[in-house]
Amino acid sequence: MLALGGYAWLAARGGWRAGAAGLLLHAACLALALLPLARLALGRRHPTAPLAARLNALASALAFALVALQLPSLALVVAPAGVGLLAAELASARAPASAGVAPSLGIGAGWLALAAFAYAEPSVYPFASGFALAGLLLAGAAWRARRRATFAALVLLLALGACELACQASGVLVRGHVEARRRYFQELHQRDAALGYRPRAGLRGLELSYPLDPELRGVYSTDERGFRNVGRDYAAARDWFVGDSFTWGAWVSREDSFVGQLERRWGRPVVGLAAGGYGMLQYEALVELALRERPARLWLCVFANDLAGQIPLAESAAHYDAELPTRFTPAASLFGVLDRGLRALVLRARGWGPRAAREGVTLWPAAGAARDYLDSGHERGVEETYARILARCRGAEVALRVILIPSKERVYRADYERLFPQQGDYLRNELEGYRRLAELAAEAGVPCLDLTRTLRQAVGVGEAPYFALDPHWSPAGHALAAEAIARWEAQ
Repeated sequence: MLALGGYAWLAARGGWRAGAAGLLLHAACLALALLPLARLALGRRHPTAPLAARLNALASALAFALVALQLPSLALVVAPAGVGLLAAELASARAPASAGVAPSLGIGAGWLALAAFAYAEPSVYPFASGFALAGLLLAGAAWRARRRATFAALVLLLALGACELACQASGVLVRGHVEARRRYFQELHQRDAALGYRPRAGLRGLELSYPLDPELRGVYSTDERGFRNVGRDYAAARDWFVGDSFTWGAWVSREDSFVGQLERRWGRPVVGLAAGGYGMLQYEALVELALRERPARLWLCVFANDLAGQIPLAESAAHYDAELPTRFTPAASLFGVLDRGLRALVLRARGWGPRAAREGVTLWPAAGAARDYLDSGHERGVEETYARILARCRGAEVALRVILIPSKERVYRADYERLFPQQGDYLRNELEGYRRLAELAAEAGVPCLDLTRTLRQAVGVGEAPYFALDPHWSPAGHALAAEAIARWEAQ
């Protein structure tokens, strides 16, 4: 019944073909396993018992592999087949050795194949270490055809399964993670019809920490519009900055952000319309909001991950009012703890893990622009939205400036190419993507400033414009950006 329920779920989530294929393979596995055992239970030797057992081993491995390839995250629904086969073997003391060894060995091979498949891709799913453990225990115990060892392995697996179920039901392993996500997605932000989501209005001193470095904290306050412009008069502000988390000022105070530092340099109010994760579609919506109040200048601050395609506004809002589950979710898995450690080792061996560059700065392999940005059609959507922004400001007769903010990895280019020699596509796409945006701006008569050279020169003389682990600017990086922007605008 558990297996039938699992396949019904598989059919509902992945289509009737996936559910039917899994059910047929499951039935075939059980039939091939039970046929020789039923004959033995009746006191008759089955002349093809070894052959049936071997066919069952192959069918078991094939079932696991096919279901895993169809929907890897639901591969656990075939687990009852493996447990049922093993229980049938143990229940038949008269089964020949080959009938006991081959199915267990096949099941173990199937589970090991799932684990190998899971770790072969960066976007792996949880439970892979559980599959690997099950495969090793069953295959190892069955290799010498020792029933006691196989039975002990089954008991151990059932105990681990009970612990897994308890962790899933209680959510004890995920509460801290979910709480951090809930604070970021639901205390700092809210759903918004025009922007997908936006920072909450009227926040006062909301403190958040960077998940990978709890010592890195930011304290955020927002005005009645939900932006970090508390005490600023929008009507009196001549300069309005539109952007993402860099313009928002992630992990720095409003005064230390480049927007706040430009405000001090220019001696007049400066407004920032920004939030973490915003992209070109949100920039377009923010520009429309700003143009209603006729600022003297609009500054569009583009970051490299804007060259990763465009997420529809409705999809970008999905996390900001949905319930974040703590129970029966992959993140709550007991095996997830082991998975994260093993995955980090595997990804690091494949060149996907973060690595330390000069002076303790951490670089990440997937940097800024999408790896397939120029080959997937993403650039068309991004550039069309960008062109609409340029045209809209020109039509409204509002001066527009474009600031191109480089990724941390592009600034530390020499280190990145040394640490990740196979990942050069990311930086090439960022370079080419920014070149194309600069050309579009030049054709529209819009000044454009790329901050890469300024930040790279600072790194060359020992300054640290980025945080060590986080990819955002440190206060020093914001100061460098503010100085470069002010000097460029004066010229």
